Amino acid sequence: MIKIAIVEDTKSDVDKILSYLKDFCAAENIEYKAEAFTDGMFFIDKSKNNYDIVVLDIGMPLLDGMSTAKKLRETGWGGNIIFVTNMAQYAISGYEVDASAYLVKPVTYPGFVAAIKKILARMKIRGEKGSDIVISSKKGVNIISPTDLKYIQVDGHDLYFNTVSGAVCYHRRSLKEFAAVLPEASFAYCSNYCVVNFEFISCLKGNKVILSDGTELDITRSKKKDFIERFMAYIR
Repeated sequence: MIKIAIVEDTKSDVDKILSYLKDFCAAENIEYKAEAFTDGMFFIDKSKNNYDIVVLDIGMPLLDGMSTAKKLRETGWGGNIIFVTNMAQYAISGYEVDASAYLVKPVTYPGFVAAIKKILARMKIRGEKGSDIVISSKKGVNIISPTDLKYIQVDGHDLYFNTVSGAVCYHRRSLKEFAAVLPEASFAYCSNYCVVNFEFISCLKGNKVILSDGTELDITRSKKKDFIERFMAYIR
Protein backbone atom coordinates (compact mmCIF):
# COMPACT_ATOMS: atom_id res chain seq x y z
CA MET A 1 0.00 0.00 0.00
CA ILE A 2 1.20 3.51 -0.78
CA LYS A 3 0.39 6.37 1.57
CA ILE A 4 -0.17 9.78 0.04
CA ALA A 5 -0.64 13.22 1.59
CA ILE A 6 -2.16 16.10 -0.39
CA VAL A 7 -1.24 19.49 1.06
CA GLU A 8 -3.40 21.99 -0.80
CA ASP A 9 -5.63 24.85 0.35
CA THR A 10 -8.01 24.83 -2.66
CA LYS A 11 -10.75 22.21 -2.30
CA SER A 12 -11.42 21.87 -6.03
CA ASP A 13 -7.75 21.04 -6.62
CA VAL A 14 -7.76 18.50 -3.79
CA ASP A 15 -10.87 16.84 -5.23
CA LYS A 16 -9.28 16.70 -8.69
CA ILE A 17 -6.10 15.04 -7.41
CA LEU A 18 -8.08 12.56 -5.31
CA SER A 19 -10.18 11.69 -8.37
CA TYR A 20 -7.07 11.16 -10.51
CA LEU A 21 -5.51 9.04 -7.79
CA LYS A 22 -8.60 6.89 -7.40
CA ASP A 23 -8.88 6.23 -11.15
CA PHE A 24 -5.18 5.47 -11.56
CA CYS A 25 -4.92 3.10 -8.59
CA ALA A 26 -8.10 1.29 -9.64
CA ALA A 27 -6.74 0.82 -13.16
CA GLU A 28 -3.38 -0.42 -11.88
CA ASN A 29 -4.79 -2.46 -8.98
CA ILE A 30 -2.72 -0.55 -6.42
CA GLU A 31 -3.82 -0.19 -2.80
CA TYR A 32 -3.49 3.32 -1.43
CA LYS A 33 -4.45 5.60 1.42
CA ALA A 34 -4.75 9.35 0.91
CA GLU A 35 -5.19 12.23 3.35
CA ALA A 36 -5.63 15.93 2.64
CA PHE A 37 -4.25 18.90 4.60
CA THR A 38 -5.13 22.55 4.07
CA ASP A 39 -1.81 24.10 5.08
CA GLY A 40 1.83 23.16 5.43
CA MET A 41 2.20 23.99 9.10
CA PHE A 42 -0.62 21.68 10.16
CA PHE A 43 0.76 18.94 7.91
CA ILE A 44 4.25 19.14 9.42
CA ASP A 45 2.78 18.97 12.94
CA LYS A 46 0.58 15.96 12.18
CA SER A 47 2.36 13.94 9.49
CA LYS A 48 4.93 12.02 11.59
CA ASN A 49 6.72 11.10 8.33
CA ASN A 50 4.15 8.41 7.57
CA TYR A 51 3.76 9.08 3.84
CA ASP A 52 5.42 7.66 0.75
CA ILE A 53 4.33 10.56 -1.47
CA VAL A 54 3.47 14.16 -0.59
CA VAL A 55 1.69 16.37 -3.12
CA LEU A 56 2.46 19.99 -2.22
CA ASP A 57 0.95 23.23 -3.48
CA ILE A 58 3.60 25.95 -3.41
CA GLY A 59 1.22 28.91 -3.07
CA MET A 60 -0.27 28.30 0.37
CA PRO A 61 -0.73 30.76 3.26
CA LEU A 62 1.00 30.34 6.63
CA LEU A 63 3.66 27.94 5.34
CA ASP A 64 4.16 27.68 1.57
CA GLY A 65 4.88 24.40 -0.18
CA MET A 66 8.61 24.95 -0.70
CA SER A 67 9.14 25.83 2.97
CA THR A 68 7.01 22.83 3.95
CA ALA A 69 9.19 20.56 1.81
CA LYS A 70 12.38 21.93 3.37
CA LYS A 71 11.06 21.41 6.90
CA LEU A 72 9.96 17.91 5.95
CA ARG A 73 13.42 17.03 4.63
CA GLU A 74 14.99 18.45 7.80
CA THR A 75 13.12 15.79 9.81
CA GLY A 76 14.92 13.10 7.82
CA TRP A 77 11.91 12.11 5.73
CA GLY A 78 13.07 10.46 2.50
CA GLY A 79 9.82 10.12 0.57
CA ASN A 80 8.72 11.56 -2.76
CA ILE A 81 7.53 15.11 -3.36
CA ILE A 82 5.26 16.29 -6.15
CA PHE A 83 4.91 20.06 -6.40
CA VAL A 84 1.63 21.36 -7.80
CA THR A 85 1.42 25.08 -8.54
CA ASN A 86 0.59 27.78 -11.07
CA MET A 87 4.03 29.34 -10.56
CA ALA A 88 6.27 27.51 -13.03
CA GLN A 89 9.24 29.77 -12.26
CA TYR A 90 9.81 27.90 -8.99
CA ALA A 91 10.52 24.57 -10.68
CA ILE A 92 14.30 24.89 -10.35
CA SER A 93 13.96 25.33 -6.58
CA GLY A 94 12.48 21.85 -6.41
CA TYR A 95 15.96 20.39 -6.82
CA GLU A 96 16.89 21.78 -3.41
CA VAL A 97 14.47 19.34 -1.76
CA ASP A 98 14.91 16.46 -4.24
CA ALA A 99 11.42 16.83 -5.72
CA SER A 100 10.30 13.92 -7.89
CA ALA A 101 7.91 15.90 -10.11
CA TYR A 102 6.61 19.37 -10.76
CA LEU A 103 3.07 19.84 -12.15
CA VAL A 104 1.71 23.18 -13.31
CA LYS A 105 -1.99 23.91 -12.76
CA PRO A 106 -4.43 23.04 -14.12
CA VAL A 107 -3.13 19.52 -13.53
CA THR A 108 -4.15 17.03 -16.22
CA TYR A 109 -4.75 13.33 -15.70
CA PRO A 110 -1.94 12.26 -18.10
CA GLY A 111 0.50 14.59 -16.36
CA PHE A 112 -0.45 13.31 -12.92
CA VAL A 113 -0.21 9.67 -14.04
CA ALA A 114 3.23 10.23 -15.56
CA ALA A 115 4.47 11.68 -12.26
CA ILE A 116 3.01 8.84 -10.19
CA LYS A 117 4.39 6.15 -12.50
CA LYS A 118 7.84 7.69 -12.29
CA ILE A 119 7.68 7.61 -8.50
CA LEU A 120 6.36 4.05 -8.33
CA ALA A 121 9.21 2.89 -10.53
CA ARG A 122 11.61 4.67 -8.17
CA MET A 123 10.01 3.12 -5.12
CA LYS A 124 9.88 -0.34 -6.69
CA ILE A 125 6.29 -0.65 -5.45
CA ARG A 126 5.51 -2.91 -8.38
CA GLY A 127 8.93 -4.51 -8.67
CA GLU A 128 9.84 -8.04 -7.63
CA LYS A 129 12.40 -8.96 -5.02
CA GLY A 130 15.82 -9.28 -6.59
CA SER A 131 15.22 -6.69 -9.31
CA ASP A 132 17.82 -4.02 -9.94
CA ILE A 133 17.82 -0.98 -7.66
CA VAL A 134 17.39 2.28 -9.51
CA ILE A 135 18.74 5.35 -7.69
CA SER A 136 17.83 8.57 -9.46
CA SER A 137 18.75 12.10 -8.44
CA LYS A 138 19.63 15.42 -10.02
CA LYS A 139 23.19 14.09 -10.34
CA GLY A 140 22.10 11.21 -12.55
CA VAL A 141 20.91 7.60 -12.35
CA ASN A 142 22.66 4.58 -10.82
CA ILE A 143 21.44 1.05 -11.49
CA ILE A 144 22.69 -1.48 -8.95
CA SER A 145 22.29 -5.23 -9.23
CA PRO A 146 21.75 -7.00 -5.87
CA THR A 147 24.52 -9.44 -6.79
CA ASP A 148 26.99 -6.52 -6.88
CA LEU A 149 25.78 -4.93 -3.66
CA LYS A 150 27.88 -5.58 -0.56
CA TYR A 151 25.81 -3.63 1.94
CA ILE A 152 23.64 -0.57 2.44
CA GLN A 153 24.37 1.58 5.47
CA VAL A 154 22.69 4.61 7.03
CA ASP A 155 24.88 7.56 7.95
CA GLY A 156 22.88 10.50 9.28
CA HIS A 157 20.26 11.27 6.65
CA ASP A 158 22.26 9.57 3.88
CA LEU A 159 22.31 6.04 2.50
CA TYR A 160 25.54 4.50 1.22
CA PHE A 161 25.29 1.66 -1.26
CA ASN A 162 28.59 -0.16 -1.08
CA THR A 163 29.11 -2.10 -4.31
CA VAL A 164 31.90 -4.04 -5.95
CA SER A 165 32.60 -0.99 -8.12
CA GLY A 166 32.61 1.52 -5.26
CA ALA A 167 30.26 3.33 -2.90
CA VAL A 168 27.23 5.24 -4.14
CA CYS A 169 25.76 7.89 -1.84
CA TYR A 170 22.09 8.79 -1.86
CA HIS A 171 20.39 11.31 0.40
CA ARG A 172 17.22 11.06 2.45
CA ARG A 173 15.73 7.74 1.45
CA SER A 174 14.53 4.97 3.72
CA LEU A 175 16.71 1.88 4.24
CA LYS A 176 13.51 -0.10 4.76
CA GLU A 177 12.33 0.90 1.29
CA PHE A 178 15.37 -0.65 -0.40
CA ALA A 179 15.68 -3.66 1.92
CA ALA A 180 12.13 -4.64 0.99
CA VAL A 181 13.15 -5.41 -2.61
CA LEU A 182 16.37 -7.31 -1.84
CA PRO A 183 16.40 -11.15 -1.96
CA GLU A 184 15.56 -12.40 1.54
CA ALA A 185 17.77 -15.48 1.15
CA SER A 186 20.97 -13.46 0.72
CA PHE A 187 20.41 -10.16 2.57
CA ALA A 188 19.68 -9.39 6.22
CA TYR A 189 19.86 -6.57 8.74
CA CYS A 190 22.91 -6.78 11.01
CA SER A 191 21.61 -3.63 12.73
CA ASN A 192 18.78 -1.17 12.26
CA TYR A 193 21.16 0.88 10.11
CA CYS A 194 22.78 -1.72 7.89
CA VAL A 195 21.73 -4.49 5.49
CA VAL A 196 24.42 -6.96 4.37
CA ASN A 197 24.81 -9.33 1.43
CA PHE A 198 25.81 -12.76 2.79
CA GLU A 199 27.81 -13.43 -0.37
CA PHE A 200 30.49 -10.94 0.70
CA ILE A 201 30.88 -12.09 4.32
CA SER A 202 34.24 -13.63 5.19
CA CYS A 203 33.40 -14.47 8.81
CA LEU A 204 31.48 -13.48 11.92
CA LYS A 205 33.61 -12.52 14.89
CA GLY A 206 31.90 -11.65 18.16
CA ASN A 207 29.59 -8.74 17.40
CA LYS A 208 31.23 -8.00 14.05
CA VAL A 209 30.57 -8.96 10.45
CA ILE A 210 33.86 -9.20 8.56
CA LEU A 211 33.57 -8.81 4.80
CA SER A 212 35.97 -10.26 2.25
CA ASP A 213 37.46 -6.80 1.64
CA GLY A 214 38.22 -6.38 5.35
CA THR A 215 35.28 -4.09 6.15
CA GLU A 216 33.92 -4.58 9.68
CA LEU A 217 30.24 -3.97 10.46
CA ASP A 218 28.54 -4.12 13.84
CA ILE A 219 25.91 -6.72 14.70
CA THR A 220 23.51 -5.37 17.30
CA ARG A 221 22.05 -7.51 20.05
CA SER A 222 18.49 -7.20 18.74
CA LYS A 223 19.49 -8.46 15.27
CA LYS A 224 22.18 -10.99 16.17
CA LYS A 225 20.11 -14.17 16.60
CA ASP A 226 18.11 -13.74 13.40
CA PHE A 227 21.16 -12.61 11.43
CA ILE A 228 23.29 -15.61 12.44
CA GLU A 229 20.45 -18.08 11.80
CA ARG A 230 19.85 -16.70 8.33
CA PHE A 231 23.56 -16.57 7.52
CA MET A 232 24.00 -20.22 8.58
CA ALA A 233 21.03 -21.21 6.42
CA TYR A 234 22.62 -19.37 3.51
CA ILE A 235 26.03 -21.05 3.73
CA ARG A 236 24.43 -24.50 4.05
